[in-house]
Amino acid sequence: MNVDPVLARTLAAVVDEGSLEAASRALHLTPSAVSQRVRLLEQTLGRRLLVRSRPVRATEAGQAVIRFARCHALIEAEAQEALGLEDEGHAPRIAIAVNSDSSATWFIAPLASFVAEHDVQVEILREDQDATAQLLESGAAMAAVTSSALASPGCSVAALGSLVYEAVASPIWWERWVRDVEEGDPTAPATSGGSSSPAGPAPSKGGVAVTRDPQQSPTHRLRPL
Repeated sequence: MNVDPVLARTLAAVVDEGSLEAASRALHLTPSAVSQRVRLLEQTLGRRLLVRSRPVRATEAGQAVIRFARCHALIEAEAQEALGLEDEGHAPRIAIAVNSDSSATWFIAPLASFVAEHDVQVEILREDQDATAQLLESGAAMAAVTSSALASPGCSVAALGSLVYEAVASPIWWERWVRDVEEGDPTAPATSGGSSSPAGPAPSKGGVAVTRDPQQSPTHRLRPL
């Protein structure tokens, strides 16, 4: 059974906008026409695709249809670009799930280059790197930066590299929690960050050694052992 791309895009618009009324404004249709399209699609596929809540949300079957709609829109845009055809200003939208650390460091530069080369709209969905693949599987995103090396169904995996995390401490935190321990004050508060001595970092119960880094003033780095 074939899925009508127009009906599938209507369903995606309803979920993206959150209601039939909002989708009707985005699609320049009446709310009745949008409702009829969704109902026709459900009847054609024999599946319930939409949970009519506030906001509306897609069922598991509806999520599969939305994935199809987004992929179809992207493939259509690529074909139009290759053929030199105008798309009447309707650039496809790509949702990408990205963790906060990536978006704050390396991700924006390649994203800007991608957008400059392709006529697309990119929506950034911020999520933890261990959970971004779930947005990909649900159909909410078409791509994801994830810590998982396993490919989601219908997707492929490409290694991007790795991030090195290094904890730092402000001078105020250092003075309060570390300096007294370094000077051997028996009444100083205990710290799970460990301690250091002139002879070098010493392991603590937490498995972390604290060392001064003259290159990082006015902050101090907390180096894992």
